[in-house]
Amino acid sequence: MNKLILIAIVGTITACQAGPDESICTAIIEPMTPVDAEDSVRLQSNGDWVRTRAEACVHRQAYRLAASSDPAETVAKAALEACEAEVGAAVALMHGRTYDGTAGLNRELRLESAKLYADRAADSYKSLALLKVVEGRAGNCRG
Repeated sequence: MNKLILIAIVGTITACQAGPDESICTAIIEPMTPVDAEDSVRLQSNGDWVRTRAEACVHRQAYRLAASSDPAETVAKAALEACEAEVGAAVALMHGRTYDGTAGLNRELRLESAKLYADRAADSYKSLALLKVVEGRAGNCRG
C-alpha cells in the first residue's frame, strides 16, 4: 500500500513539473537572420524586422526569467533591461517614422507627437514583457 502511495505522489510531482503547457505558451517568432554585414545593415532599417527582433527578445527573456520568485513587474523590467538595445532600436525607428510623417506641422508639435508615439511604443513593450512573464509562469514556458 505504501508503495502505491509513493508511486502516486511521484507521478503527481512529475506531472506538475512536466514541460511547458502548450495551451498557454506561445512560440517565440524570431526574425530572419542576416546573411552578411550588408544584409544586417539593410534589415536594421526595416521596421518590421526591428520590431520582430525586439518582440522576440522580450518574449524570450520574459520566459527565461519567469521562474524567478520576484514580483512579475520586477521580472518584466529585468526582461526589458536584457533587451534594451533591441527595444531601443525599435522605439527609435518608430520615433523617426512619426517625426518624418508630420512634416507639415510646426517643429514643436512634430517633436511632441513623435515623443508621444515613442512613449506609447515603449509602454507596449512593457506590457508585452509583463504578459509574457505571467504567461511563462502559468504555463511553465521556456525561452
